[in-house]
Order: sequence, then C-alpha cells, then structure tokens
Amino acid sequence: QEGEGNPLVDRVSVVSCAAELSSCRDASARGTAFALFRSLWRHVRTTLDSRPGGTVVRLFLRRLPVDVGAVLLPLLMARVRKSELPVVVLATVRPWRWLSDTGGGGRGGGGGR
Repeated sequence: QEGEGNPLVDRVSVVSCAAELSSCRDASARGTAFALFRSLWRHVRTTLDSRPGGTVVRLFLRRLPVDVGAVLLPLLMARVRKSELPVVVLATVRPWRWLSDTGGGGRGGGGGR
C-alpha cells in the first residue's frame, strides 16, 4: 500500500528478558521458566491486542539458559498453538566448548562422555 512503511521494520518491538531472568525470586530453573513464561505471554497478548490485523509477534530469546528453556519452550509453544496465534520464536543458547580429558586446548580430541 502507498504511504505505509515497511511492516518488518515499523512493527518490530524488542523486549529484553534479561531483567526477568535476573530478578526472578525463585532461583530454580522451573521458577525462572514460569516467571519468564508469564512475562512473554503478557507481551504476546498485549502486542496482539494493541495491533490487530496481520501482526506477527516475533520472540527472540538470546542466550536462553538450557534448563530454563527446557521448561519454558514447551509451555509457550503449547499455549501459542492452542490459541492459534501468529507467533514466531527463535531461541539461542550460550555456546559451549568441547573440553578434553587431556587438556588439549578445548578441542575435544579425546572424545566425550
């Protein structure tokens, strides 16, 4: 349409989950996952309610702790699928290095267990 901006740029909002992860009162992965789930779900609903008509919510979860993601992602995806919402989720985890038993510079030449 004439006069409209690029929806991929104009309709993008970035939400940082770092504060939610660090301020969670429950130090367990399960408690943190539930707190993050509530925060993300609130963001999804608020975004969809405030921008009707073709809005896709894109969630980028950068360096999501694996133990938190193992609880969070199934909950979030089940809720999104049940509600049939236009939500895209991209989650990354912190990279790790192979550690060798012989201390060979972290290349993992000795195999893993």
